Amino acid sequence: MTDGKRLRVAIAGAGGRMGQTLIEATLQSRDLVLGAALDVADSPMIGRDPAERMGQSSGIEVASDPDAALRDVDVLIDFTRPEGTLAHVEACVRHGVGVVIGNQNDRAAWGRRWIVRHKTGTSRSLSGQGRSQ
Repeated sequence: MTDGKRLRVAIAGAGGRMGQTLIEATLQSRDLVLGAALDVADSPMIGRDPAERMGQSSGIEVASDPDAALRDVDVLIDFTRPEGTLAHVEACVRHGVGVVIGNQNDRAAWGRRWIVRHKTGTSRSLSGQGRSQ
């Protein structure tokens, strides 16, 4: 699924501040290519180019169906609410896609936690460690 040596990335939460930051970083990277962008079904970003706020064109549209979005990517980066994250992780498992989760919703008892799930099925929690992880 990689584009040459470039990792194909899907960004969940594409309409949010962190989603937009991740999209911009992905577009600027030489090692990554934006393969999909996800947001909630009622987002005003649905059907729009996720890079338009940056004055760029990515050639894709923001969608709400994780199963469709994950068919041609290597990894999903998720910065959504816990309910969305759980649905995205399940879709990643179904499609054999790696997932990186950044969620800081203390009210949902997630706390400050980063989880990395590898295609091998192993996962590692970096709870309480710095954001640079």
